Amino acid sequence: AYVNIDEVKTSFYDVSEFNLINKTISDTLFFRTEFKSGKLKNDRYNLNLYHTIDSENKSVIGFKKSDIRINDYDWFINELNNKNAKIVFDKDFKDVFFKEFIISHGAEFLKLKGEMHGNSEKNITLDIKDAKLSKLIPEVQNFSFKGIANGDVKLIQTKGVYKPTAGLEISDFNINEHNLGVFKLEIEGDDTFNTYKINSSIINENLKSFSAIGNVDFSPKTPQLNLDVVIQQFNLSFFSSLGKDVVSNIRGLASGDAKLFGDYDNPDFSGELSLDEAGLYIPYLNIDFDVENDAIVHLKDKRFICDNIAILDTRYYTSGRLNGFVEHNYFTDWELGLKITSNNLVVLDKEQEEESLYYGKAFIAGSAELTGPTSELLVKVDATTKEGTVFKIPISDSGSIGDNSFIKTVSKYDKLNQTGIAANLPQDISGLELEFDLNVTPDAEIEIVLDQDAGSVLKGRGAGLMRIEINTNDKFNMFGDFMVSEGTYNFVYGNNFLQGGFIEKRFIVKPGGTINWDGNPFKARINMDAVYSTTANPAILLDNPSINRKIPVDVVINLNGGLMQPDVNFDIQFPKTNSVAKSELLYKLDDKEFRDKQALSLVTSGQFTGAYSYGQSAVTGNLVERATTLVNNMLSKADDKFKIGLNYEQGENNPLEEQRIEDRFGFTVSTQISDRVSINGKVGIPVGGVSKTVVAGDIQIEFLLNDDGTLRAKIFNRENDLTATELANEIGYTQGVGISYKVDFDNFEELINKIFKGKRKTAAKEEEAEEDPSSFIREKKRN
Repeated sequence: AYVNIDEVKTSFYDVSEFNLINKTISDTLFFRTEFKSGKLKNDRYNLNLYHTIDSENKSVIGFKKSDIRINDYDWFINELNNKNAKIVFDKDFKDVFFKEFIISHGAEFLKLKGEMHGNSEKNITLDIKDAKLSKLIPEVQNFSFKGIANGDVKLIQTKGVYKPTAGLEISDFNINEHNLGVFKLEIEGDDTFNTYKINSSIINENLKSFSAIGNVDFSPKTPQLNLDVVIQQFNLSFFSSLGKDVVSNIRGLASGDAKLFGDYDNPDFSGELSLDEAGLYIPYLNIDFDVENDAIVHLKDKRFICDNIAILDTRYYTSGRLNGFVEHNYFTDWELGLKITSNNLVVLDKEQEEESLYYGKAFIAGSAELTGPTSELLVKVDATTKEGTVFKIPISDSGSIGDNSFIKTVSKYDKLNQTGIAANLPQDISGLELEFDLNVTPDAEIEIVLDQDAGSVLKGRGAGLMRIEINTNDKFNMFGDFMVSEGTYNFVYGNNFLQGGFIEKRFIVKPGGTINWDGNPFKARINMDAVYSTTANPAILLDNPSINRKIPVDVVINLNGGLMQPDVNFDIQFPKTNSVAKSELLYKLDDKEFRDKQALSLVTSGQFTGAYSYGQSAVTGNLVERATTLVNNMLSKADDKFKIGLNYEQGENNPLEEQRIEDRFGFTVSTQISDRVSINGKVGIPVGGVSKTVVAGDIQIEFLLNDDGTLRAKIFNRENDLTATELANEIGYTQGVGISYKVDFDNFEELINKIFKGKRKTAAKEEEAEEDPSSFIREKKRN
């Protein structure tokens, strides 16, 4: 006979591509059958059987060497072709004998043996020897099991009473690559085969970390659990895989008692757990949190409930409080409903990566909510920024274009639009999604990277209300207004000098500038003034070539319009020149085209431009300025109490008058000698010339005369202003001593009271200093 069946579906096991063929030789009927099974049809069976009648006139069904493939592992039935691999029974099935029926894989095997007599006596045993779980247990979503199993399963019936039992021990028991110890399981069933008593435990280094005692009832359609669970220092690391790429490195040790009841595959529980050395990591935010020791988690309604648990980030040691729940559904689908509150907590610490839409750090005071399934987690932050916040937006890659008035940058999205490819972001969002509603304070710094390779950066501090929407599919929207209180624009052009810019200029952003976002962060509106301070000889503007002195000059650039391509206007100011000379200079710069030309010349070459040239001085000056910038970066850091800087001012030759402004080497110093005395100075010494040496510069020493710094005294020396008729053959100086008193007031009455009646006593600040959530935070800070 030959039988072929394409597919057979049952409630517990599906079979496909079934083939069977048989042949009779002498008194023996041989069968060979091949088929596939399993949900993915990747289990394979090749079975060789025979049927004959023995000398006692009993039927014999035996196995020749056969092979099966389960979980991608090959097993053999009767690998050695032993004649005892058979089942012997009489024609009435009153006496049935199972000989040594062995399934093996190398040194691993399962052996079935036993006998049955009528309907009242049975004794059947399945022995398990060194069988690896990974080769036996089918794949379970989010979980992988490993270990070496030994034990037996017995079906005993004596005088009609059934007593099914099982005893199993799994050494090196491992879930999701985390070793838990030795798992022991004892099962005893009742006569009806409906209810089974369970006694299970996990022992790790002589510590019983897990114990579950109770019963399983199989009489309902869905089997029911009723277990008392006790855990002690139980390792939670195997839960890490449940969070996938959204939440990882779930860790810690749990202890406590719980009741596990309900559907066996989706049970409910009640009880309490105490956590030790617990924590988790959020990869997309690059934040790792520790949980306070002895934190209590309540178990109820399939939820792990957190009640005011202290958390601590492991990098900056900022802290907060955690409330809410983590809920399971069939222990595979996990949902979060958590809320974190803090006076200072890091919620973003993203490093720059290739094609990053944003990066930086965010410290907040307020709340953060984590809701939804772990595979599509929503994080909503409603908070005020704190010190240390730096949010960086790279506007473009290295590509740029220019015209005669301004350097324009082109974003990656503009490039896509230029080629006709839509830059729309994906609509199907999966993974982590962030919504930040922020009250931005001057503690936070917003940085817009205009040219990453060269180092052109616009950054500032200020205030505003902003909403930022981000997800793992590169969604990035910004809404809100930001008003600058202080900032800088580091303009760098070219990259041929020591891997940095050939031209590097530092503009100071004036307070009051604004950036407005309405969705696309690269289509923001900007209205901002930035000032570049330099010194230049005004001789060419005053038509007075005999002047051989440089004066302070501010180049003001106004940016207005779209962030990517703003309208640009230049202005030139003379901060230390008296009104008469200033009026004459501004008159010369009245024409916009001429003023723009002079502004660009001052920024790029450090001098005014006109009828005659200064040769190589512009190029040399930029090289010197770039070199001194590098040196000063090495000498001082932003937070140093003692800051020193070097500068070298390139001189100028006036070929019409055969006069020269000599090169000047100088240094700046800023230091705070004590809480009450500070020194700020700039000194320059002419070098390389034949004229007499004159030390030129400004210096100021300031004294605080009271505790709050409202009463101050100063001693100063400064260069005199340039006059309209001065030929600058000599540099004049003014020295002096001054005293000042500062009063802050809201109305005239308060001013009078403060001056004549002294300061009124005020109540202590209501804001309380943040207290460490728990002793473990203080301990970690000490460590």
